[in-house]
Amino acid sequence: MTNPTNWPNPERPGVPMFPERGGWHILVDGGQCACYWHPGKSWWWNENKRVYMTLDDIAKQTCCVEYIGPVLTPAQIAEMLAAERERCAVECDKLASEFLPCHTSEYASAIRNLGDVP
Repeated sequence: MTNPTNWPNPERPGVPMFPERGGWHILVDGGQCACYWHPGKSWWWNENKRVYMTLDDIAKQTCCVEYIGPVLTPAQIAEMLAAERERCAVECDKLASEFLPCHTSEYASAIRNLGDVP
């Protein structure tokens, strides 16, 4: 039986974070392993042999399969950070237009530039 409280959505045990994307994730089932998620279908991992497991297979496990998280590439991390910076900058722009209607937000500009290499 999987541990449903450890999955990103406890109502969907066996489904990882970013389920629409294929990729590597860390799972624990007595030992930590990197497993590959095939979007909407199944997991694949290698314990001296290739093993494919559907979501139903995982739910039937007698051991406890716990989800740790996705293995992100540097490009994915950079993309997520850029999106977060943009969300923060948009909020700064909203506050600046509300309280200083004729001024641009220098803070929003600074936040957008945080990802730039000096």
